[in-house]
Amino acid sequence: TAAGLTAIAVSLAAVVPAGLGVWQADTPAFFMNWSQHGIPDSSVVLIAPFFRDGAGASPMLWTAVAGGGVRMPEAYAYIPAADGTPMYGPPATNLSSIMEQIQDTGVVIVARGAERTAVAGELRRLTITAVIVGPMDKRGQMVAFFTDLFGRSPRDTDGVQLWANVQQEGVAPAPS
Repeated sequence: TAAGLTAIAVSLAAVVPAGLGVWQADTPAFFMNWSQHGIPDSSVVLIAPFFRDGAGASPMLWTAVAGGGVRMPEAYAYIPAADGTPMYGPPATNLSSIMEQIQDTGVVIVARGAERTAVAGELRRLTITAVIVGPMDKRGQMVAFFTDLFGRSPRDTDGVQLWANVQQEGVAPAPS
């Protein structure tokens, strides 16, 4: 009967999954021309925005486009905590906390004293060879933080700001 067919159609409509939402992220041209920027494969590159969960994970997409052996100290991954429970991404460090504070609040941070020393140590320990700031909210504040930290302006190239040779040049002494 027509009523029976209508009931079946309504029931099926309720169980048919809805379409997935569409998410689009623009990839800066820098990552499509990665090999032209002098960063060797298997380099460890710190990319802003920093992420440890699915929100803001565009840098993972960008590095996938770049191909090669790009490595990052950040990730959208479950990692076991010291007590064995899962946590999102790597444990927080002074550097990641500063980056997340800039991203979340837009505050301008200038690392001095023990904080600057700790951040410099983290960059060395993680063997960061380059820092890239890509498209993000509060981009100017993030660029200002790294410009002060390294004591030099980034190279603006193909939609990103790049500080290369971070391991060799290190963190600049704090201005007096």
